[in-house]
Amino acid sequence: MSSPQPEGATDLETFWDDWAEGTRPPLTAEFILAGRKMAVEAIHQQIRSDAESFSVQAESREEALAVIAACFRELPTVEREECLARTVVVHTRSALDRVAAAEPGLVIIPMFDDGEAVSRAVRRGHRIVLPLGARHAGAAVTVSVPRLSTDEAERALTTGGVPKERAERQAILGRRSLMALRRTLAIRREVQQPAWAKPATAHELIPLLLAGSWSELNKGDLDVLGILAGVDKNQVQATAARWARESDPPLRSVGGVWYAARGISGTRSRRTCSRAACPSKTLRSSWATPRPRSRRSTTRIS
Repeated sequence: MSSPQPEGATDLETFWDDWAEGTRPPLTAEFILAGRKMAVEAIHQQIRSDAESFSVQAESREEALAVIAACFRELPTVEREECLARTVVVHTRSALDRVAAAEPGLVIIPMFDDGEAVSRAVRRGHRIVLPLGARHAGAAVTVSVPRLSTDEAERALTTGGVPKERAERQAILGRRSLMALRRTLAIRREVQQPAWAKPATAHELIPLLLAGSWSELNKGDLDVLGILAGVDKNQVQATAARWARESDPPLRSVGGVWYAARGISGTRSRRTCSRAACPSKTLRSSWATPRPRSRRSTTRIS
């Protein structure tokens, strides 16, 4: 943009620099795009097309924007500089309206939902790239971003100087939840608080996060969760399902087995017992932290 950017708007290159450098170590484009080659190619194809708009959908809107920025950085030098010079990220409707009033030909990336304002920007000759989270409905042309490849993410980290064992742990967490990994590595963690960690909502998730892992097919697991949460077990499961659909979710489900996207206090979530015959052992094993046995006695949970 030739004129100064309005409040609530920033160029894509500045966003990337701030986002990538907000962690130690910095998150590189190679890491963000690990195992996402097909999505990168699809985004490059859309950038080079005449399409008025397209969407990129990841687990969260912020992750989708990071993927878009990383893809721009992977373009050939001349093409990259051209694209970055005319791309702007907007966070408010007023910023979008002011940016859209500029000369046509910009690539505008809105970080909010406002179909009317977006349509007006398209009519004025701008292109729209819309980042979406998991809970958003995809547009007519939507590039879906898969989860990170653990192996490729680990290689990207070790290439950047991260010791192998730490790189392995970080790659595993990044595959589970990129935003959880970013919070772990953030220079200022207090500014990275997700919606589910706020006091107004955190109370209903505490029992689920403490449990660490459970099976929705195991009646015993659900009974224990209901006791922990102090509500009906069906309500507990509904709470888990609702939060799993949010951007940057705290919980995941694979084959009916639920687990925290990130372990408590930085630890990995324990594996669940898959046998229906041992109902509450699943949760007990998730709570337990291995400790040395006392020579005098051993306390059992009955």
